[in-house]
Amino acid sequence: MSATRERQSTSKGAARWLLAALLVTAPASARAEPVPVKFQAVLFKKIFSYDKALKDSSAKIQIVFSKESADAASEAARAFTDAGLTTSQVKADQLPKTADASTVFYILGSIVPGGLKELAAKSGALTVSGLTSLAESGEVSIGLGTKADGRPEIVVNLARLKVEGHELRAELLGLARVVGR
Repeated sequence: MSATRERQSTSKGAARWLLAALLVTAPASARAEPVPVKFQAVLFKKIFSYDKALKDSSAKIQIVFSKESADAASEAARAFTDAGLTTSQVKADQLPKTADASTVFYILGSIVPGGLKELAAKSGALTVSGLTSLAESGEVSIGLGTKADGRPEIVVNLARLKVEGHELRAELLGLARVVGR
């Protein structure tokens, strides 16, 4: 398949996921498989447009990964870049000393590196993950997952979001499962 057709196919599939995510309002049920990273990238880009602190397309994604997940980090970087977002990768043990309000830390894996939450709070950076459990526990502000019935789910931790200096518009909050009030 050509790169153009593959991108079109990915875009169509991502659009379906996005539509499903934005129409989901049912309460949470047991979690199933994670949302594929190429769809996460598209969904997060749309979610960022509802963030009052991020300007349109100004988000700079920093994929935070461990040495064991370097291949997955490369795949995630491609997905976010293909979605039209500026992307870089940073090893979990080599976090930057500074960030700003346009920085979005995408946590790859189930552990948030020490010091990242403090850096995000101090700099106004946003933390996100492809795991709803990290948002539920307050480790990140926004997590994506898939419900047992296959529908995508957006989980927003309001307390963490506030600490990081971000605010999502009511339209998105109405579609998400909100925790940490």
